[in-house]
This record gives sequence, structure tokens and C-alpha cells, in this order.
Amino acid sequence: MSASFKNEATNYDSGDDFHFEWAVGKDFGHGVVLGVVGYDYRQLSDDTGAGVPAILNGFKGEVDAIGPGLTYTTQIGKVPFILNARHYEEFNVKNRFDNSVTIITGTIVF
Repeated sequence: MSASFKNEATNYDSGDDFHFEWAVGKDFGHGVVLGVVGYDYRQLSDDTGAGVPAILNGFKGEVDAIGPGLTYTTQIGKVPFILNARHYEEFNVKNRFDNSVTIITGTIVF
């Protein structure tokens, strides 16, 4: 769960939210894990402030997402390296932009 802070320029304060990420994968050996990833987002409290138009009625956002995920673990010399790639397609979108998201990260373990 995360708390937001008020935007003083617009007098707008987004509500608190909850974000849950998950993954299920199969280890194919040689450092390769392939699977399905997803996330679920729910805004728990209304947006507030004079900058919130009354027509928005709290404007609580929510979304679910699912897609493929790949993790590859190897070594660069003697240093472990983890490459992670995930692609999410969003659905059940309410009060936010519909989106697809691709995230690629690399981790050097020391």
C-alpha cells in the first residue's frame, strides 16, 4: 500500500493505493525461467482537494494486467547477472488510461 502527497500547484491529492505483483514460472535449466506475470492495482481512497472536479466523484482507479515473463541468470566473469523481462497487457481498467507495459531490468549481484 502506498500513500500519495498533495500537489500544491493544483491542490490535488491522489488517494492511497494498493499494488500487488505476481509471477509463476518454469525453470528450464541453464539459468532460464519462462512464465506468466501480472499485477493488480486498486486505489483505496478517493482523490481529494479543491482541484478535484465534483464530476469525478472520487475518481478511484483500478486495473489488472497479465503477460509473459522471462528471467535469465548468468555470470559475467565471476559476477552473477540477472536479466528480467516482463510484458503486461492491462484489462478491467477503470478511471485511468488503458495501457500495455514492457519492463526490462538487469541486476549485478555483489
